[in-house]
Amino acid sequence: MRRIAVLCFTTLLVISCSLGARAADVLTPGLLKFSIYTNIPGANVTDLTSNPSYPASPGEIRYLRSFNTRDAAPNDVLQNFGGRIEGFLTPLQSGDYHFFLRSDSGSQLWLSSDESEANATVIAQELDRGDAFMEPSTGDAATSPAITLTAGQRYFIMVLYKGNSGGGNSTDFAQVAWRRTDDVAPAASLRPIDGAFLSAATSDAAGPTINITQQPQSVAAAENSRATFSVAADVTPTNDVAILWLRNGANIPGAIGASYARFMDKTDDSARFRAVISVPGLTVTSAEATASVSGDTTTRFGRRERRA
Repeated sequence: MRRIAVLCFTTLLVISCSLGARAADVLTPGLLKFSIYTNIPGANVTDLTSNPSYPASPGEIRYLRSFNTRDAAPNDVLQNFGGRIEGFLTPLQSGDYHFFLRSDSGSQLWLSSDESEANATVIAQELDRGDAFMEPSTGDAATSPAITLTAGQRYFIMVLYKGNSGGGNSTDFAQVAWRRTDDVAPAASLRPIDGAFLSAATSDAAGPTINITQQPQSVAAAENSRATFSVAADVTPTNDVAILWLRNGANIPGAIGASYARFMDKTDDSARFRAVISVPGLTVTSAEATASVSGDTTTRFGRRERRA
């Protein structure tokens, strides 16, 4: 088992206040930076890293809302290119994790012992193309060994991958998933890591703006009933928007998008929910909405009863 050393860091990825913060380089929750290097032939990562344009001169920069290039490149139109996906991973639970990599051609998954790229090492490699995520028991190089991570610690993470000129049969994706070693979910069913665990250093060169037009509203709900929180905003740029939801200041895994619904339980009484809206270079936090949860009601012998 490989153990990752850690630095002290808060679990909350949000670093700007509700009025927003602009700087030349902003740590932006919910996004990964995706640099695309064009006109590079070959199918191996070394074809990318040996090219004069790497790493300083990408042809284009896009952003991902999960560890999945399909977020920003949904169609297989890129040919003869290389990709660099980078940012930070912040686990919400301490434990041992396997990482799973898949891509259409050669790729490498790098993970640091802290937030520094200088300390990153290769933990997985894709040597064929397009296979499903593989179980650790298979010994496939695209699945990492068990790696110990600490909740709330920020780790630099990166994928380098090479897309080639496969004609009409070529696909242009790279994806990363993870799973705690005590999780029994099949590897093939895993989804790419979602934005609740991700952040990236992004630039404000495009002059981003976020104006919240609808704040989340407090709710009163019965236990075991469904409650929905929503937020709306006018943003620029419109193509690279990430919305995460927090409960009592902690990111909620899978709670991504303009609306978040959950079945309420007693622990949600007086809980505070808010949205974090990000575009490259700017993050804005919504007002908090509070949940008020009453006892569950059930029907028994034709009458309503309230459970304490």
